Amino acid sequence: MSRTDDNKQAYRRFVEEVFNKGNIDAVDEMVSPDYVDHELFADEIPQNREGLKKGVLMCRDCLAELSVSIQNVSAEGDKIIARTTWHGVQGAANGQGFDAGDPAAARDLRAGEAVEFDTLDIARYEDGMVVEHWGLTDDGPGWPTAYYLPQRAGS
Repeated sequence: MSRTDDNKQAYRRFVEEVFNKGNIDAVDEMVSPDYVDHELFADEIPQNREGLKKGVLMCRDCLAELSVSIQNVSAEGDKIIARTTWHGVQGAANGQGFDAGDPAAARDLRAGEAVEFDTLDIARYEDGMVVEHWGLTDDGPGWPTAYYLPQRAGS
C-alpha cells in the first residue's frame, strides 16, 4: 500500500475505534503525543491529545447511539481530507447531559431527538500517526442544542 492509502486506512480505523466503538485507549496508539488540533471544539478543551480524548468522551456521553459514517476520504502527500456524517440521539447516553455548571443549560433542549450533522476533516500524518487536525462542523439544524455539547467560541 502507498503512504496515502495507509493514511486513509488509519483515518478509517480512528473513526471506527475511537468514535464508533469508544475505544479511548486507541487515541494513544493512533495520535502523536505532539498532536495539535486547529479546530476549537470548546473553550475548556485543550487542543492537544488529552483534549481530543476529553472531546471524544463528551461526544459519546452527550449523543446516545453515536455513529459516525465516512462519506468520502481522499489523501495527498501526508494529509487526508474526509467528509463524515454523525448520527445520534440528543441527550446524554449517561442520562445526565453536559451542562458545564451553567444553569442556563436547560434552554432549548431536545432530549431524545435524533440528530444528524456533517463534518469536514483534514488530518496530517507522520509515521502512521495523526499529528495535526483541522475541522469544520455543519452546525445547522441537526447540531445538538444547548449544552448537550458545549458551546464553541463565537456561538
